[in-house]
Amino acid sequence: MEDIDPSAQQIEILPGNSLKSIIQQQKHLFWWVPENKLAHLSIDAVVEAVLNNGNEKAVRHLFDILGVETTKKPVLSAPEIWPKLS
Repeated sequence: MEDIDPSAQQIEILPGNSLKSIIQQQKHLFWWVPENKLAHLSIDAVVEAVLNNGNEKAVRHLFDILGVETTKKPVLSAPEIWPKLS
């Protein structure tokens, strides 16, 4: 079995491939956040909003940007929100 280089799995952050792009494309998920504060959202807030209210395309985009491992950290660290997963 071939070893996989973990650095090869890192997602290159580009203007169209970033957390900012998720926020911009899914602004309706952050309706309670003032426009000038959107850039200051935490990864946890973005993950929660997309997983709770996003469609399949938004969730896939989130996984593409952050990866599954990074995406699951906020989920597993908040058992009061996701009790069945922790």
